[in-house]
Amino acid sequence: MEYEFEETDSMRIGALLDKHAPGATDTTEIWVRSWSDADYGSLADPVRLEFDFLFGVELQEDFTAAGTVAFEESNVRATATRPFAATPEAVWLLRGALLSSVSEHMVRAHVADLILSGRRDASPAHAEATVEHYRNCARDDALEPGAGRYHLRELTRSREAAE
Repeated sequence: MEYEFEETDSMRIGALLDKHAPGATDTTEIWVRSWSDADYGSLADPVRLEFDFLFGVELQEDFTAAGTVAFEESNVRATATRPFAATPEAVWLLRGALLSSVSEHMVRAHVADLILSGRRDASPAHAEATVEHYRNCARDDALEPGAGRYHLRELTRSREAAE
């Protein structure tokens, strides 16, 4: 059954993500925390699958090149992955609405990066907003600085090269 966009899905998923993001060290931890939540279990199957697809990509550090981080397919075996090009229109609508409904820095950066990396919105304005979401993560003392800061640098460099 293919996902069909409903605005309420973004609010339900956003609330679930915001509930489990505080104290998480990365997006995979948010996802794992969500599994045992009754609200996650109450999502319809197509909605729950799209929730899981949010975590099919993550920041990956290239240990052969110091400080290089990219947004890539997750190494976590349990994650569901799908090429950006195969992502249905309804899912892009969900992700756009989700970006507007979540408040946690790490989640906003992740969703904005999905939209940017999937070239759904590769405009300079969205790229700058994505960079700002990562900057907010870097400023948040409760979050580990690690890969997010390196990825922020990579995004900033790629935007400067494009201009």
